[in-house]
Amino acid sequence: MMTCDEFQGAKHAYLDRELAEEAAKEVQAHAEACAACGRELRELERLRGWLAQSAVEGPREEASGRVRMALREAAEREAERVRAQPPAIMTLPEVAEYLRVGQTEARRIAYEIPHFQIAGLLRFRREMVERWIDGQERRAARVGGPALTMMPEEGTVWALVG
Repeated sequence: MMTCDEFQGAKHAYLDRELAEEAAKEVQAHAEACAACGRELRELERLRGWLAQSAVEGPREEASGRVRMALREAAEREAERVRAQPPAIMTLPEVAEYLRVGQTEARRIAYEIPHFQIAGLLRFRREMVERWIDGQERRAARVGGPALTMMPEEGTVWALVG
């Protein structure tokens, strides 16, 4: 199955009909399976169709340059969106960043999240991390939100946790 990064590299060749039949089918299948890439492909097709059908007043080269710039900007926005999304398989530091906690805290909760090892290093599916987050939210909702709790390591100090 094609990834979003592979789609980004192949989309223009696909639209220019420069891909072999099998590669074109992969691009099409990815666009049908991935909502964001499908939207981008439809937008590019629409822009290219507009360019082909437009009766432009003034120099055609100038209009073509504006459309190319709009296409490039749309591609850059989509590439940024893809880069901003955490990878499907994450390392412990990536999980810590995703959860916005320190690596020590991530290491503490790592065994609550389904994971596997590669070369002795922990790996987490983003999907499993998101399920763990959902479970934490459900648990917090059942408890009823924050509560005052005695923190044993703090002695007699009360803290708001939850």
